[in-house]
Amino acid sequence: MNFPKYTFIAIGALLLNAANVHAKNPCASGKINEPFDDSSIGRNYPVYPMGIAKPDHTRRSPRFGILYHSNGIEFGNHCIKNYRVAAIERYITEKRLTGLLTPEVENDFRLQATALVSDPNAVGKIIDKCFADISQKWKKCGRRYDDTAREMFRMRSQLRVQIMPTAFWVTGSTGGNLWAAGMASTDKISIFARSTALKIGGNQQYFVHTLESLVCWELGNNFAMNHGRWAHSLESELGFQVPCEFFRK
Repeated sequence: MNFPKYTFIAIGALLLNAANVHAKNPCASGKINEPFDDSSIGRNYPVYPMGIAKPDHTRRSPRFGILYHSNGIEFGNHCIKNYRVAAIERYITEKRLTGLLTPEVENDFRLQATALVSDPNAVGKIIDKCFADISQKWKKCGRRYDDTAREMFRMRSQLRVQIMPTAFWVTGSTGGNLWAAGMASTDKISIFARSTALKIGGNQQYFVHTLESLVCWELGNNFAMNHGRWAHSLESELGFQVPCEFFRK
């Protein structure tokens, strides 16, 4: 292909104009950080309830300062929010066609998913709430459980949470090799959780599988690992249950 032979001045003017357009573009991104990774995580499931991952930067939760990367799920700008709201509506329409989605569940999912993409601190607030709730359960158990809660508080700045745009393939998990919605890494500092989605329940109807429930569950598993209790099956995962009651079983 033949391109016009612009002068250096003309090229400079074009580059300056492009820079100005980029600066005014509501979808333009600032500093970008790569998402957190884990050797046991493979490909993503091909259904994206809130749209595909977008370039994003790491942030820290407002209360406890826990590091996280939202993959662009959390509000970044209005352009990306509009993209995600449209993706949410497409996802609802697809699920509605199955005939298993009730209006109540549809509205619940829409409200929760839209709240995530509309608030620049949505994910951080969820992480802080989960950390506070899990810590309180461990403290109430007393003795060595309280010691673990205190240690987790001291190491909270080392923790990191990766939000995934969809389910992801995990090898060697407590459930074997499978599509997962959440995972606590064996590195004892990282957890991975899929964004809010719809899931089929035992009554063959959808229910809202929330980001909060996944973050809290995997954070509880993370506490257990740091306590020296390693799950070897899905049934032996602690999650957000009370540790002194669960481990007594």
